Amino acid sequence: MYADNIYHLIVLSILFLLSLSYLLIGFVVALRIINNFRAKQQKIFLNKWESLIFSFLENDELPEELVAKIPRRKYKYLLNYLREYLLTLGGKDFERLSSLINQTKLTDYLLKKLKSWNKSNITFASFFVGITGIDAAKPLLQKNIKSHNQQMFFSSAVALAKINSYDSLDLILHEFIKFNNLGDDYLLLILTEFHENICQEIINLLTVEISSSLATTFLRVLRYYKYQIAGPTVLKMLVYSHLTDVIIECLKFIEEIKYEKAAFAVSRLLDHKLPGIRIQAIKTISKLENKSFEAKIFTKLFETNYDVQYQAALAILNHFDDGEKELSDLAYSVDKGNSAAISRMLLSEKRVKEGK
Repeated sequence: MYADNIYHLIVLSILFLLSLSYLLIGFVVALRIINNFRAKQQKIFLNKWESLIFSFLENDELPEELVAKIPRRKYKYLLNYLREYLLTLGGKDFERLSSLINQTKLTDYLLKKLKSWNKSNITFASFFVGITGIDAAKPLLQKNIKSHNQQMFFSSAVALAKINSYDSLDLILHEFIKFNNLGDDYLLLILTEFHENICQEIINLLTVEISSSLATTFLRVLRYYKYQIAGPTVLKMLVYSHLTDVIIECLKFIEEIKYEKAAFAVSRLLDHKLPGIRIQAIKTISKLENKSFEAKIFTKLFETNYDVQYQAALAILNHFDDGEKELSDLAYSVDKGNSAAISRMLLSEKRVKEGK
């Protein structure tokens, strides 16, 4: 009896697995059929309408005149066709294509999709309302950003940023922290979709208590935009912060905008206990091209940390007036250990690059 039960269980298991396999095969086949059908429909659409779209770009036809000729059921094919051009074109051509969306019935079409229960429809519509700047979409995007769905959050947040909805910044930050699996790079991608005016909002947020992760992301945004006005705020953070990531990001920002007023504060970090901060301080102060700290950088050649020694030698070679001569004098000193070896290596690499 026991053996019979085992036998029946095995048979049922095999039948279940076979059924599941057939279902999966059927699902894949169905997807392929659907995709082929859509591709075919897209091709049919282009054959009929592509020439009219190009003609629209070249003449004075009103946007609604072209869209009125296209059946509503074909709107998705039109939008799919426009997507690539909206991403690559600029200037008047971009504005002209945008007008096909933000000055026609396509606006209402996209707003309705933003109200949909279907996540893919919402993601699809978010792209177009964002890139073409449809302000009427803001309330719907703000609602969708609270959906607790990662895909909907990201697409809605990017759209709000593209629209430059500065009043949505707090909402974006509040919802972002709910997603444990979204790294800081995602937030950086969202924030850099705003116009650089977002930097003033970020400066204000940097003056209040925030997490080190958020602070470093904000500093990366300021560096991305090379936002000179943030110099005094970042210098103050550099002086008072004890957080490694924040200090390094402050140094990178100061290096990026060449904020010379920070030179003295940066020089103090050449003796920081952490090698990573010393390395970045050498990079930063070298880019500031403040000659008064060259002697201090030279002493870093004789540290015990190899990476610090290497960065000091690189700074001397690339930024000191007589850097090549100084490294040459050091390169064959038998009692200088790593310092001499690093000098020989960098000088050799330089000569190879120069073809000598």
